[in-house]
Amino acid sequence: MHSFRNYILRQSLLLLIALLSVTRVYAFDLALANQGDRVEDGIVQIGAREFALPPGVWILTAKHKRRVSFRSTIDEGADVWTGYFVNLKDKQFRAAIELGASVSSTSTRRWLPEPCKRDDVYFKDSFNSHIDFPECLLITHSIKMFERSAQPWWQPTSLWFAEQGIKLPTTTLAAMYDKYQFGDCLLVKVWWNPEFAGLPPSKNVTQWSKNDWNKDRVESDPARSAYMQQFVAWSQLMSDSYRASLNKKPMIALPDFPLAKTER
Repeated sequence: MHSFRNYILRQSLLLLIALLSVTRVYAFDLALANQGDRVEDGIVQIGAREFALPPGVWILTAKHKRRVSFRSTIDEGADVWTGYFVNLKDKQFRAAIELGASVSSTSTRRWLPEPCKRDDVYFKDSFNSHIDFPECLLITHSIKMFERSAQPWWQPTSLWFAEQGIKLPTTTLAAMYDKYQFGDCLLVKVWWNPEFAGLPPSKNVTQWSKNDWNKDRVESDPARSAYMQQFVAWSQLMSDSYRASLNKKPMIALPDFPLAKTER
């Protein structure tokens, strides 16, 4: 009787281990994922690091691996896996995230990219970083982001959008966070459709400088100006989260994108 009970216990433990193993196999490791795979637990693994996504279901539409060069020599650098994820609602584009990070640490004293050179954005923070190890958060708007582009994610993503019948926005808000440090780098771009926050569609959608979300125009619109402050605060939290993950510190969960505040 005892041997039979022990046998049943052993089999139960083996089944539990097998179930846990299956769960781990299906964890969202970007290197092993395919187009159309869904991130439902809000965590993406790149190399040995885990990065948070905002709440909701995120669908991988493209991924690629490339080399980011050091300033000392363009022949050496870090291998970076990048994934492009979209969040939809009723087949409408809600948000997208392009998330890339070095697969493993490598020795470097200087990095080639200079992410903080732009001066035409609504908000910029260089975090007092050094040119050899830049860190930068840029916030602006984007139009025509789904027209023909040289970005590696564009062709597979545009084909996927067409196949799925996804309705695309004309204007999105964009937050870009890059961090380069000794041995590692992180590159993040976030696009958010402000219409889902309760803001009206932009009037000028063909000229970037004349769009309602342009930094020279947004301050004349109280509702958009107030919302940009909310989006900046969300983006700052996003940069805190990804910086912590890059440094293998406890992951900081991301809230959903903010809704526009209305007066009561």
